[in-house]
Amino acid sequence: MTHAQYAEFTVIFGLAMALVPQIIGLVVAVAPSSRFSLPNRDYWLAPKRKDATIAWLRGHLAWLGCFMLVFMGTIHASIVRANAPGAGNLNTGTVGPIIGGFAVGVLAWAVWLVVHFARRPKAQGQAYVGGPWSGAD
Repeated sequence: MTHAQYAEFTVIFGLAMALVPQIIGLVVAVAPSSRFSLPNRDYWLAPKRKDATIAWLRGHLAWLGCFMLVFMGTIHASIVRANAPGAGNLNTGTVGPIIGGFAVGVLAWAVWLVVHFARRPKAQGQAYVGGPWSGAD
């Protein structure tokens, strides 16, 4: 792969990774509620809450897209450093923590998503009720 091909691939793949969550957010906005698989789906997608729920989800998908873009940028920077004259090989001591941090970050994002939708507010502005570990509905 030439330098130009690598640069083109990196830009296209990096932007695609960042855009996938945004495309999912657009699809979610127009999909029927029955297509969602959310904890407490009937509560969160009730007509009076659906717009706010979709907005929350799209906002958090945007953060996921940003996280993915940063991940691709750091991987790219590591590859560029590894290919600099006299640099030697790709340093697994650098790339391993980047990949591990990305995996932990995506897992944390997914847990945050599930926990958010597993809890239902008692009333407007009050503490949450229930949750994935509370045993309460």
